[in-house]
Amino acid sequence: MVILPPKCLITQCLNFGGDYILGFPYDAACFTLFQEKMLLELREYYPTIKMGHYYHFVSSMHVYKKHYPMIERISKNYHKDVRIVMPRMKDTLQIKKLQYNEEVIRTKSSAKMKKLTDDFCIWCQNILLNNRK
Repeated sequence: MVILPPKCLITQCLNFGGDYILGFPYDAACFTLFQEKMLLELREYYPTIKMGHYYHFVSSMHVYKKHYPMIERISKNYHKDVRIVMPRMKDTLQIKKLQYNEEVIRTKSSAKMKKLTDDFCIWCQNILLNNRK
């Protein structure tokens, strides 16, 4: 984590090794979530701090042979103009509810999910709901 003028939180992650399919997507999601949470906590001491960039470096990225067809499909459908904009997290207390809802979705439980009000948590939950199997 680095804070630079004009008070931006810049986060860098360095992984020794990473699987492009089974690891990197989860690593990037997890570490950007940490960055969101850090920003909210730092705002208690630096109220004007803004979200900076996130940089993810992997020294040895790999793909397993069984995932080659998936990589080919991703390559064919890759568009340089596609950007995903993630809403800013505003309420860290909502994370507990999101974690509960993630377990309900993952385990296909019949339990009722908890209501979310934070745009970031709603965005994450929608990704989970849209990708369940």
